[in-house]
Amino acid sequence: MKWILVIVVSFSLIISFVCISTSRCYNVDVYAFIIAVLTLLVTLLIGFQIYNAIEVNKKLNEMQRIAAKAAYKENERYNHTTIAVVYYITAIDCYKRQNISEKTVDGLFCCIEEALKGKFQFPIDMSISYMLDNMPSNNFLIQKSKKRNLYAYSL
Repeated sequence: MKWILVIVVSFSLIISFVCISTSRCYNVDVYAFIIAVLTLLVTLLIGFQIYNAIEVNKKLNEMQRIAAKAAYKENERYNHTTIAVVYYITAIDCYKRQNISEKTVDGLFCCIEEALKGKFQFPIDMSISYMLDNMPSNNFLIQKSKKRNLYAYSL
């Protein structure tokens, strides 16, 4: 398409240069023909610009669609981490307000399950360290194995 633009512009410049450079007086019909050709060329150039504007719009819409799809996928990853953090905060709040160990452990395990679906490891680490450091050992047996698995048993 750009070659068409170059050809049209070149042709219009050549016609304009021929018209200006000749010193002879032409008939009125010749001037009318030259003006008609130049008008046609300008019309083609304007049409080409409109066509380019439509193509650019289509490309921008496609780019926005691809960006929105990528953002949605990235938000899904962060969404799981956010839900895991909410489970963690809820579990700790439950333990601090109501002192219910079973519900707290259940909430921390929900946090771990949700964090495994996401992108980040920190909710898992927070949940495990909270269970190991803050949960009373007389209600639960918390055992950490060599494979970094965590098991909690109600006594």
